[in-house]
Amino acid sequence: MNVSTIKTLTWLAAAGITAALGWTVYDFVQKKDSADPLFDQAFARQKLGVRFDDKPVQTGTLQSTMVAKTFYDLNWTGKPKPKPVEPVKPDVVEKPRHTPVEQLARVLFIQEDSDAPAASSALIAYKPAANVQGYSLGHSLKVGDTLARPHDSAVVVSISASEGVTFRFEVPEGQEARENETLLPSTFKRGVDIAYVGEDGEVRTPNKTIAVRVVDSPPPYRPKKTTPIDKNHFQIGYEDAFLFSEDAAGIIAREVRHRRHRDPRTGKFDGIEIQSVKVGGIAARHGAQEGDVVKSINGHPVTSTAEAITYVKNNQDTTSTWNVVVENKGRERTVTYESPPQ
Repeated sequence: MNVSTIKTLTWLAAAGITAALGWTVYDFVQKKDSADPLFDQAFARQKLGVRFDDKPVQTGTLQSTMVAKTFYDLNWTGKPKPKPVEPVKPDVVEKPRHTPVEQLARVLFIQEDSDAPAASSALIAYKPAANVQGYSLGHSLKVGDTLARPHDSAVVVSISASEGVTFRFEVPEGQEARENETLLPSTFKRGVDIAYVGEDGEVRTPNKTIAVRVVDSPPPYRPKKTTPIDKNHFQIGYEDAFLFSEDAAGIIAREVRHRRHRDPRTGKFDGIEIQSVKVGGIAARHGAQEGDVVKSINGHPVTSTAEAITYVKNNQDTTSTWNVVVENKGRERTVTYESPPQ
């Protein structure tokens, strides 16, 4: 079969298909115009028992998105639904956690002066949870004093034998105020009264209104070892005072590494710089700290250990209180030492 024959057959087939398609379109149009029913309505009425309209059913098309918006999404406006606005979650500010005072310390005794409440005092002992060192014999507090660091935001506002030691708390600006807390001796919590024994050996009936006996002239406080009695305030022990008077230069040489300090601005000697302190030694018990620069003693400038020792020995018979000005990292503090009472 040659190419011309194939072309002829192809054209004939295309012509036949075109004619059939044209007839189909013509027949559809004729039936539509004549409104011929697409099915036998009489037969349908007989079988189904229903009535059909004479007019033919009109059909059409709708986009599926319109149907979804109208019937499923119930959005009859045809406009896009606004995006839901997520509620703004408020910032949760955690309240600072505070450790109650009763978990940090306990009251050893209270000495109340009912005529002058500001002169009342309390001796407390720190618990291990407080993580406070240097108060092995207790910490003496008066009204206005604070607990030892890092709990020095607790300030004593009142001391009472019946109501205990009440503290207020200094909080940074912007933080919620903290309510006052009261610390009571454990004997008061258990309801134990103090009994008194008379000279005849008989036990007297406890006075319910008196928790602690007030002593007008208590015996002098004379500890063996130097003991802190307040913040930057020490009671010198009589044993430490004796050792220091006998061998001050030797103690300093063995326990303290020091040097003369120069003023960085003028280059002149202006104090004694402590470079290191032996742990547990006499110097450490007296509050000496690494980085301290001793500037003066009772207003007398000192620039060497020899000057300091000489000044103390020359004035120890006439002076019982020693105010030592110390500088550390640019901050000055005054440390007070009380000589042992005679």
